[in-house]
Amino acid sequence: MAKVYRSNIEAPGVSFDGNWEQDALEYHEKVRETCIANCSHKLAGEIVRFGVADGYAEYMVYSVRPLALLHLETLDCYQIPEAHSRGLNLSDIKKMVEWEKNLSALFREKAK
Repeated sequence: MAKVYRSNIEAPGVSFDGNWEQDALEYHEKVRETCIANCSHKLAGEIVRFGVADGYAEYMVYSVRPLALLHLETLDCYQIPEAHSRGLNLSDIKKMVEWEKNLSALFREKAK
């Protein structure tokens, strides 16, 4: 059963100057550093995404025992329902991270 927390790192605000992607990446890196400092598991700092409306609810793995995720408050700040997040377990997160890595590798391979 997962717990979801809000990061103590301030998320970037909405940026209309075209730097929103860079701002989000910098925010993700700061949160990742916090997660890795807290947990030595290989999943610490990995992002899991859930489709919501026209975007994604994004979370970063903070710890695995107990399973804790940090909500990433970027873009639309979508969240999944609390009942959904409570039902997540470590094997779900492992599968999601592996799937995302395989998908990214597939598209990198096709782009060559």
